[in-house]
Amino acid sequence: MSPSDAAAHPAKPDRIFDREAEWAALVSFVDDPRPGATLGLVSGQRRQGKTLLLEAVAGVSDGFYFDGHAAAEAETLRRLAERFGEHTRAARPPRWQRWEDAVDALLALGDQRPAPVIIDNFPDLVAPSPTLPSVIHGAFRRLQQVRRDNRARLILGGGTPSLMRRLFSGPSSLHQLASLELLVEPFDFRKAAEFWGIRSPRLAVQVHAVVGGTPAYRGDLVCDDAPAGPRTSTPGCAGPSSTPVSRCTGRRAPCWRRRTTRTGRCPTPRWSRSRPAAPPPVRSPNAPGPS
Repeated sequence: MSPSDAAAHPAKPDRIFDREAEWAALVSFVDDPRPGATLGLVSGQRRQGKTLLLEAVAGVSDGFYFDGHAAAEAETLRRLAERFGEHTRAARPPRWQRWEDAVDALLALGDQRPAPVIIDNFPDLVAPSPTLPSVIHGAFRRLQQVRRDNRARLILGGGTPSLMRRLFSGPSSLHQLASLELLVEPFDFRKAAEFWGIRSPRLAVQVHAVVGGTPAYRGDLVCDDAPAGPRTSTPGCAGPSSTPVSRCTGRRAPCWRRRTTRTGRCPTPRWSRSRPAAPPPVRSPNAPGPS
């Protein structure tokens, strides 16, 4: 994106660290003034900040955002209709019985202007409604034939790698329509150190070895309680025999340092332990030996 283009697009909110390239790609996609409905795909591992990016893009562009959850199709359509009614300020939400009705109404938001329509956690919606990708494909084909000036900017996001690969791979009908395919990746070593505010190379290596470049761990696991030095440990590691637990979420938190306690060293969080091998079967002394 050129400096003039960057000035014309909405600025990235301060709460989003880095992600300059991802933000530029998203705002360029949703603000594209050219006629024709377009489809964008946003994928990556969970906890990398996809939802934060998509919510922010919807906020700065007055777009529609819906966070999908695994539920029955009727329940999802009801939630989606309520969110649509709030977005359009309708007196009452529509009553959609089929995905075809919902998708057509969502894409119609782009009849007057470039309108972002963001559906997050899309794979969770496909599980109970396996025909949904085909429904979206059919809706786009109808727009190309009947309403070519429509400027809906549909973005489908998801963080389940196996489902995303299956839904958005080369042979997929959605892949053939997509003009944007964005992968939100973990921070590299240097960017992760900057994110945590760490200047010590030794400490940066220790932290990256435990949590990698996943930004959500800072808020979800340690409540922004970043280690101040190599001899700092997570407060949740103080217990002599318990697995470290975050004070803000109740989830297991990482030990920044292998801290010695009354019973030994700070235990490794269970999410980083390897599963112990199963013990060999015990043969009865009376059982016949191998022939």
